Amino acid sequence: MGLPSSTLHDYFKRGVFAKYSSNAKPLLTPANQATRLKWALDFVHNVDGELVFDDLMDYVHVDEKWFFMTRVKKTYYLTPGEKAPHLTCKSKRYIKKAMFLFAVARPRWYPTRNCWFDGKIGTWHFTKIVPAKRTSRNRPAGHPVMEPVSVTRDVYRHRRQGHSSDPRKMAIYTYNDQDSARQCWCPTPRFLLLPPNSPDLNVLDLGFFRVIQSLQAAHHAMTVEDIVSATLAAWNAVESSTLGRNFTTLQSCCQEIIRAGGNNNFKIPHLGKSKLMAHGKPGDVLLCDRSVWADGCAMLGSLDFNSLMRTLQVEVRQNLDFIELCSMMEDLDIKESDDDGLTLDVVDILQVEVNSE
Repeated sequence: MGLPSSTLHDYFKRGVFAKYSSNAKPLLTPANQATRLKWALDFVHNVDGELVFDDLMDYVHVDEKWFFMTRVKKTYYLTPGEKAPHLTCKSKRYIKKAMFLFAVARPRWYPTRNCWFDGKIGTWHFTKIVPAKRTSRNRPAGHPVMEPVSVTRDVYRHRRQGHSSDPRKMAIYTYNDQDSARQCWCPTPRFLLLPPNSPDLNVLDLGFFRVIQSLQAAHHAMTVEDIVSATLAAWNAVESSTLGRNFTTLQSCCQEIIRAGGNNNFKIPHLGKSKLMAHGKPGDVLLCDRSVWADGCAMLGSLDFNSLMRTLQVEVRQNLDFIELCSMMEDLDIKESDDDGLTLDVVDILQVEVNSE
């Protein structure tokens, strides 16, 4: 720009230009955008002549996430002349990790029980206890150690449905604020799948995972057991107010999705929720701009929604096939070889026949 750095810094402090960081977001197809638009519009209700978003009290958000022993990239603050730490690793795939399944709902007050529900239904880790194959300086061979489990479709389904504290219980439990009475239990809860490529519609991806990951990384885990204990400690340490603010963020994201016509080319709005909550605002519902809602309805009405849903079905099937292939690749046994150190039976993975002449 041809200007001194001091002048540029002064312009930056005065707001002449601003710092902006852009993260890569999922590429959305027209079918993805139509699904996201309809999903967001379905959460808008007319209450006493005002358009408000659903309070999300009857929904449980379930998602999984990998937690690693260490981060690939770290930031250090050093004194002049101090040597920076040198981090090395043979491969990122050798960094120990464990997958967790989380289930959360919106925090609320139970008048009949005279207590708060913090919204944290439960978290479960995909691990198993196996005997150690080799002797090391930390434990002898045969000592029980914890190892991560390869998460397949069947493993995920079993973990989701096989616990006594099933996340479905929160989905089928409703509370009536009008008469403070507990309603009946529904024998068949509904499972709703989020639109594809839409992490901004899951409350766990809207900041809750980031908080847990920051707390977990501060424990400096060395083993899978350390990762599990650090993650569980971080889960217990997160306050319910943080989860409540994430649900408000989800409502504001729904409005931005409607405004963008289902696209994700928007920044997550910052509402100053901590200050508003200190003054008793915002509540459980967020108002929706009527002009934004009208434009969204008009845009959705102009689309051939049924045709787009058929296209989306094909896209999802192709993505699932690709994910299945990736899972098979992750399950490979890495064998030592004198040549290159790796022996991969790609023919067996792809399940193809090769005729050698």
